[in-house]
Amino acid sequence: MRRWIPRDGVPFETPADRALRARLTAEGQQGRCHLRIVVDGFAASFAEWRDYKYLLWVFGAPNMPNGYRLTRMEKPGTDNQHWLSRLPAPLKRWSFRERVVRFMTGTDPAVRRYIDWHLSRGATPPARP
Repeated sequence: MRRWIPRDGVPFETPADRALRARLTAEGQQGRCHLRIVVDGFAASFAEWRDYKYLLWVFGAPNMPNGYRLTRMEKPGTDNQHWLSRLPAPLKRWSFRERVVRFMTGTDPAVRRYIDWHLSRGATPPARP
């Protein structure tokens, strides 16, 4: 699957998040906190806070965003270049995405440690779905 996260002007990333990302990048890989989740067969890995917030932003919308909106490329065929377009149909259902979002914002100890690690370094919390 192709990784496609916009590099600037994203609605879920704040200036504090960008500053944290720059600081962690300067520290190198050892300065990061990683999280891997598996929910009903859907697996996702997060090495950056914005990746985590991006998945929450995309999955947290009851109406699935289209590829043009996500890739910001208004050319025919570009909507098929986003990783979301490659997900199997059952994973695109709101009921499934809602379960993933609930897990990612819930009380699982690993998830809570990941969130707390970033918040303790100045990141802004993800919006509540």
